[in-house]
Amino acid sequence: MSDLFELLDIFVVRAWRIALSIGVGVGAGLLVYRFLGAELLALLVAVAMVLAAATVGVLWHRRSFPLE
Repeated sequence: MSDLFELLDIFVVRAWRIALSIGVGVGAGLLVYRFLGAELLALLVAVAMVLAAATVGVLWHRRSFPLE
């Protein structure tokens, strides 16, 4: 039973870190989109920021919980 709680704890921590990173990326992307104007380049930069933030969130989790 403790293994189930440990897996649930890891999942919650993973979800929190990835969601936080994506949220920061979305916020930064929206700021870029807002201040650069509604152009295609601004949209591409905003999408790239969200993807980069999601990648950072996944890497952050993997560094905290390495596979053994």
